[in-house]
Amino acid sequence: MKVQKQKTDLNKEGSFRMRMNTILLLIIAQMALLHIMCSNATGPSPAAGWQAMNNGLPENITVKAITNVAGTKTLYIGTYNGVFKSVNNGDSWSQASDGLTVLDISALAAQGDLVFAGTWGGGVFRSTNSGDSWTRVWKNDQSPHINDLLIDGSGIVWAATEHGLFKSVDQGVSWMKVFTYGKIRCVNVHPLNTDVIYIGVRWHGNFRSRDKGATWQTINKGVYSDGQDVASANRFLFHPDDPTKMFMSTGWVDLYFSSDSGDTWQLTASRLSELSVISLAAANDSPVDIWALTEADGVYFSQNDSDSWTPVNDGLNGAKLKSLYVTNNSHPTVFVGTLGKGIYRYADK
Repeated sequence: MKVQKQKTDLNKEGSFRMRMNTILLLIIAQMALLHIMCSNATGPSPAAGWQAMNNGLPENITVKAITNVAGTKTLYIGTYNGVFKSVNNGDSWSQASDGLTVLDISALAAQGDLVFAGTWGGGVFRSTNSGDSWTRVWKNDQSPHINDLLIDGSGIVWAATEHGLFKSVDQGVSWMKVFTYGKIRCVNVHPLNTDVIYIGVRWHGNFRSRDKGATWQTINKGVYSDGQDVASANRFLFHPDDPTKMFMSTGWVDLYFSSDSGDTWQLTASRLSELSVISLAAANDSPVDIWALTEADGVYFSQNDSDSWTPVNDGLNGAKLKSLYVTNNSHPTVFVGTLGKGIYRYADK
């Protein structure tokens, strides 16, 4: 009987160990699955959020435009109060408006020490000393209202205005009008071929030039039209991995995608279809981060070529957004400008 009892106890102990081993294996499997799910999840981590970066800025300031000098921590922002500059990736700011006779800054572009500021009412100003001083480089008979500025890879400066598109081949000393009609909402240049230019023209749709603006063709196949007006881009975005893939926001019927350099377009991102997307930007990470700024519904983020989008608004406190920018350096940083609440920087905590 004693031997039989010992056998029974051993059997029970063996069964208990087997059950514990099974439970342990299940726990390990669940932890591994959770790790895989977290690794493959799109969007920022749950702890990520926005931080106000307004040290040195006036209270209640509106940030309409943001740019940075590629490869550096130098940033410029355009406001109703002029230009402000940061040399530490937004940690602090100082006024940089000496020589600006119009302080309503609507667009910015920078390359090295050369900075251009587009104004709403005074045309274009240029600084050749990193914003220390400014000189007006715009004629009185040219449109004084600037919507967008760009310095392309060949050094040509582009100015999108309320009355046509201008370009300068001599760093802003002189300007040539290359698209003669319409309100040009944005100008973008192909990242690998600076001969190819894209513009959105309010009510007239979208145009592309393959010869630096000498001639233009419409690229509105698949783009919404109400029979009279055609949806036009307020921003084109080239995919960092493959610039034949393009995104286009219109602020009217959002968002469009093209896989053939703009020859044809199709609506994408159904979640954003009823929101007014006012800007797009991409961070050249792996996978590529794509950001969309909406007028009243905050910031959205995608890591799968816009198939799905996640709102990322923690820390913005309902601020109305005006501008979006991703810095062009080894560690891209995302900034948004707001109406009356300054500038915010995204932190993946």
